[in-house]
Amino acid sequence: MAYKALLSGLICTANLFAFAKTINVPEDGDIQFAITNVVSGDHIVIAASTEPYIITKAITVPSGVTLRGASGDRNDVVISGNKAVGGMTLSSGSVVSNLTLTSCVSKGGTAGVTIPKDAKMENCRITSCYSTARGSWGVAVKIDGTLKKSCIDGNYLASDLDGHRGIAVYA
Repeated sequence: MAYKALLSGLICTANLFAFAKTINVPEDGDIQFAITNVVSGDHIVIAASTEPYIITKAITVPSGVTLRGASGDRNDVVISGNKAVGGMTLSSGSVVSNLTLTSCVSKGGTAGVTIPKDAKMENCRITSCYSTARGSWGVAVKIDGTLKKSCIDGNYLASDLDGHRGIAVYA
C-alpha cells in the first residue's frame, strides 16, 4: 500500500514539471508575444541577432519565468525601447540574463528596471536610457532581489527640468 502511495506521489510530481516549456524567440521574433504566452516555470530563450529586438511597450517578466539570451553573451541580444517606451520589470521568482536593454524612455515617475525580492538579473547591460518628464528616471534600478555581473552605463537626462534623475540604484 505504501508503495502505491509513493508511486502515485511521484507521478503527480512528474506531471507538475511536464507543463514547463521553452519558447525560442528567433532572430526576427517577437519577445512581447513570447512573454504573453508563458506561465511560471517556462523559459524564453532569445536568439542572438545583429539587429536589436524592438519593443513597443515596457516588458514585465511574469513570476517564475526565465528570460535569457541564447548565446550567453549580453551583447548578442539587444532589446531596444526605440526611444519610445520604458524598460523592464521582473516579477518575484523571475530570472533575466545575458542581454542588453537600451534606448528606453521613462515618462512621469517611471523607472527603467525593477528587480523585486526573489528575482534575479545577471550578465545584463542597461544603457542609453533616459527620462523626458518631471519626476522620471533615466534609468532606475530598484534592487530587492539579485543583480550580478551587470553593467549600467550611458544613461542620461533628456532635459534640465527639476525632478529628473539620471541614474539611481537603490535597494
